[in-house]
Amino acid sequence: MSDLLQSRRRALLLVNRRARRGHQSVSEAVQQLQALGFDAIEESTEQPRRLPDLIRRYRHQVDLVIVGGGDGTLNAAVEGCQQQPRERSACQIMLYFA
Repeated sequence: MSDLLQSRRRALLLVNRRARRGHQSVSEAVQQLQALGFDAIEESTEQPRRLPDLIRRYRHQVDLVIVGGGDGTLNAAVEGCQQQPRERSACQIMLYFA
């Protein structure tokens, strides 16, 4: 069994529920993450300009950040995923729900 499935990891899930399929995708994403051994932390992305601060706030508490939404949501998240020198980045995966 892979290391991913053997230990619980934490994922920050940021989905714009106002995106085309955002609302219906959240519960499915949480279920899939749990099945893969992740504890999901959900935060609202209704104000995309807050995404960089949310990502920075959780940066040292999660193993990865998953972002779902349109172009505006993903563009806002990129700033929060940028690393500071010698700092670990949690942004390892990004999803796109148009």
